[in-house]
Amino acid sequence: MEFVTDDATVQCIRIVPGDQGNPDTRVVVATFDSAVETIAPHVAAKLSEIEIRELELWLEDRAKLQAELNETPAEIAALKALPQMIDQACDSLGNLKELDRDTYQALMNAVSHLSDALAQVQNITENARTELNHLQDSEELKEKLDAFKHSIGD
Repeated sequence: MEFVTDDATVQCIRIVPGDQGNPDTRVVVATFDSAVETIAPHVAAKLSEIEIRELELWLEDRAKLQAELNETPAEIAALKALPQMIDQACDSLGNLKELDRDTYQALMNAVSHLSDALAQVQNITENARTELNHLQDSEELKEKLDAFKHSIGD
């Protein structure tokens, strides 16, 4: 079961394994408002007991992440989201056949600037991060980016 936020909704996606080398099938089983913090009866009715427990854990992890992000300055939230954004950019680049010169140059300049800024950091500390085991990386990144966008807009 995957839980994917899309604008103002959360989709509960059941993954049905493919047979004999066929790819897995993803089926949207239920959707609900992303502002909801508990499982609505109409959603629970469509999920198995195990899926309900997965959703409970996902909602708990999302609440923890949102609380953490609400206490995090925008600058720190941006830095914490950056590695995942870079990974996604690398995946995207791997899927492209070509890239326009302006985008290429902008990326090269940004990477160079980031590398220079990182080289200037003098105090690197050990920082324990709360583990969020049930929130998929892409969903965690969405939450971080949403919090970052919200902090910029204030």
